[in-house]
Amino acid sequence: MKKKIQDNRGDRMSKYIKYIVFIFVKTIVSIISGFTLTFSINKVINYIANEGRTRAFTNIEYLPISFFEEEPAGKMAHRITSDVDGMIIMYRQLLLLFASAILSFVFAYVGMFILDYKLAIFTFFIYPFIYLRIRFFLKKLKVVAETANESRSLLTAKINEVINVEA
Repeated sequence: MKKKIQDNRGDRMSKYIKYIVFIFVKTIVSIISGFTLTFSINKVINYIANEGRTRAFTNIEYLPISFFEEEPAGKMAHRITSDVDGMIIMYRQLLLLFASAILSFVFAYVGMFILDYKLAIFTFFIYPFIYLRIRFFLKKLKVVAETANESRSLLTAKINEVINVEA
């Protein structure tokens, strides 16, 4: 009887050790992938920023001289740099969100396979139906958003007419 209790305890300990090793490996992979993700995103963002600034400043060369007589000296440079900085922030957030969502999905799916492979396989076949349903609702939402934007712009136009007539 004592031998059976010790064997059962040994089985549980080996199971716990497997889980601890799995969590450790997952943590190491997360750290490495996070570093790689941050490094590669920053490299792409720096390239996009450099390319955007270069194109903006080369396009300034084609503006007429009268444009520069009306604009203050630093206004154009400030506008270009702030626009490019806004673009950098948008791309960085978008890429980080997209990449972290993919990593979270992959790790969750691996964990689901470890816990219950039948449920993981079932959800694998359910995902296309969920995707189609989301696409359907996004199309409906786009139509609703377009009609709301149209009505808002018509309302703004009417308000501007009233303000301009009174002025």
